[in-house]
This record gives sequence, C-alpha cells and structure tokens, in this order.
Amino acid sequence: MRKTNVVVVILLLGLLIGSLMATHYYLVNGVTMNEEEYQKYKANRKPYLVDGVAMSEAEYQEWESYKVAENKSHIMPDYWRELGEEERIKRIETFLATDKTDEHRYTSSGQRRSCGCFSAELYKAGYDHDIPVCFVKVMTKDNNSHENHGINAVLIGEDYTHFSSWYFIEPQTDERVQIESWSIPKDRIVHITRIIDSPGDRYVATETLISYEISNDGDVSLLGEAIGR
Repeated sequence: MRKTNVVVVILLLGLLIGSLMATHYYLVNGVTMNEEEYQKYKANRKPYLVDGVAMSEAEYQEWESYKVAENKSHIMPDYWRELGEEERIKRIETFLATDKTDEHRYTSSGQRRSCGCFSAELYKAGYDHDIPVCFVKVMTKDNNSHENHGINAVLIGEDYTHFSSWYFIEPQTDERVQIESWSIPKDRIVHITRIIDSPGDRYVATETLISYEISNDGDVSLLGEAIGR
C-alpha cells in the first residue's frame, strides 16, 4: 500500500514538473507572468514616448505609418506627382523668377537675416505657389556652426533616395546649385527637412526627411530616410 502511494506521488510530481516545464514564464519588473498574462501585458503596455505621449506597439505603428504618409505627401504631393520632370523644373524656375527672397540683404548669423532665414522664407513662399520646397541643412561633419549653411531643394525625379533627383536652390541668389559649389561643398552632411514649427523670427524647428553624406571626392551616399518606400 505504501509503495503504491509513493508511486502515485512520484507520478503526480512528474506530471506537475512536466506541466511547469511546458509552461513559459516571464519575469517583468519583478513580477512572474505566465504566457496569457504576459500577452495581455504586452497588448496594454505603452513603451513608446512620442512628443510626450505614451503609445502601445499598435498605436506607435499607426503613428509611424501616418508620419511616413505625411512625409511622402510633403515632398511629392498629388499635384506634383502628376507632372513630369521637365514640367517640375519649369514650374520651379518660373516661381524663382518672380520670388523676392533673393532681393533681401544677407547679414551675419546673430543679426536679422542669415542663410537660414533665406531658406525658411523660400520654403514658405514655395508652398504658397504649389512648389513643394524643402529646407536643407548643409553641415560640416563636426557640425561647425560657422561653416554650416541653409539652402532649399525640390524633388524633381521619381526616386527621392537619389541625390540627383533633387533640384537644389541657393535662396540668396535663386541659382540651381550642385556639389562643389559654395552652397554644397565636398565633405558635408546634407539633411533635407521639412519645417514643423517656427518659434521665432529667425529660428525654425525641422524634421529630417532624408540625409546624405558627401565625401572628400564628391561621392554621395545615403545616410538615412524617414519617408518609407
């Protein structure tokens, strides 16, 4: 009788241990959770913080999809998508021929009108004339503020990841500029951005859409983008 009881106990212990081994447990912030509890925790937690707002995985994915669509529509709105490259260039140059931004006088940084002021003004004027202008930061690799520069760009090609798909503009002269010009020297980082806020007369808050690195030889490589395919 005692042997039978011992065998039964051993069998029950074996079943219990097997059940425990088959169950996945998670330790979260000092709390042990089974699979069901952990999945419920994952669905409800909000690990992402965006502009001070906590978001769950699903909420963040929805927000990210919205931002991608918003960024795409900024550089290639529907009315611009309908045009070919030649027509886009023609509209840019027609706009520049009448825009007055280049007629203002440049003053050094810290005064009333620096290169960023020209870039921000052309950005805003472009949208008033249905030209999807971007705000461009041409920066030294050590971010030397005395050598950084502000210009503009408009997407004229179909592939925004190609540097050659962009029409770069020096807003102080209205010229179309290329690498090796004084506006875009070699050995620079180029950030194509959109303005998301203008907190002051001479300052703007921007969001980077796409970034390139220009080498000492003038070769261009893609650093990153926030637009999505």
